[in-house]
Amino acid sequence: MAKATNAEHTKAVMPFLSRFSTQNTGWLHALTTSAGSEARKRALAWVLVFVSYLLTAQIGLYLYQSIGTTPALIWPPVGIALAAVLIEGYWIVSAIALGAFFNAVLAGAPIVIILGAVIANSLQPLVGGFILRKLKFNSLLNSLRDVFLMISVSLSVTIIAPLINFAFAITYNYFAAVERPLPAWPQIWVGGALSALILTPFLSRWIGHDLIQRTRSQQIELLISITIIAVLSYILFATAVPAYLSTTLLLVLLGTFFWISFRIGPRVMSLALLVMTSISLAGAIYGVHMPTPNTTLSSRLLSTEIFDLILAFFFFILVSVEEQRKEALKNLSLDAERLETALETIRAEDRAKNDFIATLAHELRNPLAPILSALELLRLGEKDPERIEILESAQRQSVVMRRLLEELLDVARIARKTFILKKEQVLVQQMLKESIEVVQHFFKERGQDFTSDIASEEMWMDGDPVRLTQIFSNILFNAGKYTAEGGMISLSLEKKDGKAVVKVKDSGIGISKEMVGRIFDAFVQDSKQDGVGTGLGIGLSIAKRLVELHEGTISAASEGEGRGSVFTVELPIHQKRENITEKAQRVAATPSSVLVVDDNQDAAKSIAKLLRARGNIVDTAFTGKDALHAISKKHNFVLLDIGLPDMAGHVVAKEIHELHPEAVLIAISGYGSQEDKQMAEKAGIAVHLTKPASLKDIEEAMARSKAER
Repeated sequence: MAKATNAEHTKAVMPFLSRFSTQNTGWLHALTTSAGSEARKRALAWVLVFVSYLLTAQIGLYLYQSIGTTPALIWPPVGIALAAVLIEGYWIVSAIALGAFFNAVLAGAPIVIILGAVIANSLQPLVGGFILRKLKFNSLLNSLRDVFLMISVSLSVTIIAPLINFAFAITYNYFAAVERPLPAWPQIWVGGALSALILTPFLSRWIGHDLIQRTRSQQIELLISITIIAVLSYILFATAVPAYLSTTLLLVLLGTFFWISFRIGPRVMSLALLVMTSISLAGAIYGVHMPTPNTTLSSRLLSTEIFDLILAFFFFILVSVEEQRKEALKNLSLDAERLETALETIRAEDRAKNDFIATLAHELRNPLAPILSALELLRLGEKDPERIEILESAQRQSVVMRRLLEELLDVARIARKTFILKKEQVLVQQMLKESIEVVQHFFKERGQDFTSDIASEEMWMDGDPVRLTQIFSNILFNAGKYTAEGGMISLSLEKKDGKAVVKVKDSGIGISKEMVGRIFDAFVQDSKQDGVGTGLGIGLSIAKRLVELHEGTISAASEGEGRGSVFTVELPIHQKRENITEKAQRVAATPSSVLVVDDNQDAAKSIAKLLRARGNIVDTAFTGKDALHAISKKHNFVLLDIGLPDMAGHVVAKEIHELHPEAVLIAISGYGSQEDKQMAEKAGIAVHLTKPASLKDIEEAMARSKAER
């Protein structure tokens, strides 16, 4: 891309030569080494442009005059001048002007013609360079924008010099009263356009940018391609090749250009076009051709240049499209790598988060377990209504803490796809009843009017009773949370199309249109008024996932903000059949002998007291070794903490199972992942409960174990 200031452009040519000098390329190395200061390097650049401009202009004039006609000769100084301005900056125009001056003087032109030549050949590259630099042209030609810029400038700006020279020639003839031949400006314009389109990209690309390091195989590929271009150009344009063979050779030539476009790139394309153009023009002038009627050298040159222009247009566009495609693929690959790195980082952070949540929950469960057991034990023996109310309040808040912990862990389990339901036959009405019991005090505290309309026809389904209760209690909690005090909440159950349809309606703040589609996303809350939006924002997300795991659907609807909302859950149902829960309920509630093993003595003692209050015989142990010493045939059940200080709970379980295989092992652990439960099952543990386990959870596990046996 063209640089921002002229000062920066002065450094372009000499650094280019210096890059060659690092390879010890003879005179170039000596020349750049002796150049010394920046001023000397700048002076050398000026001299190189002046000499190259004057030399190529003299060659062009020689060809023009020697063949005795007015051909549309390619005029190399046009491309050299425009490339010099692009690389060096506007200051280099002085070298171009001086070169044009001496060229006209050496040609013996009158002073008016000399003046016109200086003005025309200075103004043309100045305007072209200004346009390209202003529009931030990139001479790498690896984008369609830059190719079209180069083509546009080559076709438009190169008309300046022919027209000015033509105008000065007419003026001279008029005032001098001579019949000096006028320049054929249309043909000269075509030659200048071709020069700008071929030489300018070649020089600015090869001199103005670093060389590309190529492997040996790539260098061989480049050499073969350029050799094929040169040989075929010579045969096609400089020899009398038969028509049938010329078509075949032309296809091979075009195929080679296609190969360069897709395989090698713009830099070599600019070289290939220069080689073909040089050979084709030389062939048009000096080559041996098949006799063609009514053809002149001028027309042959013009047709050759137009052919070269068309090829340059097409293949510069094609190679830029291919470069853009490669760049897009490269960026896509980099984006994919960055995305994969980001995803891996997210996965690692997610794993760390889940591990942290599991550890945090374990540490919080341990102190919460004895608190719940103590509250439950105090509640059983309390007679004073006021103290009972206080205990119930504390118990409810502890249950809320437990629910929040479970929800956090549920999010991690769902994310890991380790969430597995413990399905059994359950009565939908019973699940709703238990869910209402969980939240009814919450409604009462907020003064909310709750009503229910539950169909009397029994509806049975296969589901996890704990999770089904969680689904409906989460939805009810959400309704109460987003409904103002004194508001109305209702729950209904009906049978429709072989499904149990549960609807929870409220008169709350409603759901905004933009939130309807996001209401079931994790950690999303729609807080529209003070006092709402508390909590973690994961209750509905968990409810949705649990409903889907039960092969059901859940949806939310609202007529707008301030107009309440409706949550609808549809679950598949079936005919009633006898299940293990019913068998457990028929098992006689005979006292059991239980060994409670937990290093948290408060937790062990509180559970023991609760079980004794139910008529059970209970012993306690606080280490794994104590448990192995205390276990005996009288113990029907062992409530075992997995995280013991001296022995792993799974090892203790295996040894107890070997000593007394009749004892039923029930794990009560702060870790409740699916992996933990699988490890417990391998150790011979029948039931895995997660802390803090209530008396109801423990008694249900014991009853089910009895029924199964």
